Amino acid sequence: RYSNEVFLALDLLLQNYYLKTTGASFAENFYSLRRSQHLQNESSSTSCCAAAPASSGTAVLCRFHSRMSLFCITVVPYLKQKLEELYEALDSGQLSPLGTNQWRRHCLQFFQLVYPYFHLLWEGCFFAFQLAYLLRKTTCFSPLLYLAGLELRRLTAEDQVSFVGRPVFLNTVSESRHCLALLTYN
Repeated sequence: RYSNEVFLALDLLLQNYYLKTTGASFAENFYSLRRSQHLQNESSSTSCCAAAPASSGTAVLCRFHSRMSLFCITVVPYLKQKLEELYEALDSGQLSPLGTNQWRRHCLQFFQLVYPYFHLLWEGCFFAFQLAYLLRKTTCFSPLLYLAGLELRRLTAEDQVSFVGRPVFLNTVSESRHCLALLTYN
């Protein structure tokens, strides 16, 4: 019954840990990527990011960008899924707005009318950003990253050096491959 909420809580814990330690989500860290402040925003750095350098060798995000990333990675997909489930329940007749009070019935009917356009706009926006990213017209592949003021970058040599003291399972994929090659060579 509450499997989505349990998954959300576990995902929040996992993504929060990786954002705090590596400056990337779990999947981004797996592909040797990190989140950094958008280039246009680096010159006009906000006060929340004054403590953390925007593009230094440290991969840690400031508190604002870390929370925005966590919200965009975990909560936004959860909310989108819940809206999709509500629309499907209304559309299939599993949930009928007829037995409710008048105000709620109008809200559900309005939602049922508007959601397909919202979904089209949402998916179209993501498609446009990904197409522009592929054509190198933007540095953000997602509108959520753009709104958070972040972009993805490859890990630099400085970033990889900062991960040397960590256990192998926390290192980047390329470092893990290098350690595995050293172990199998000897």
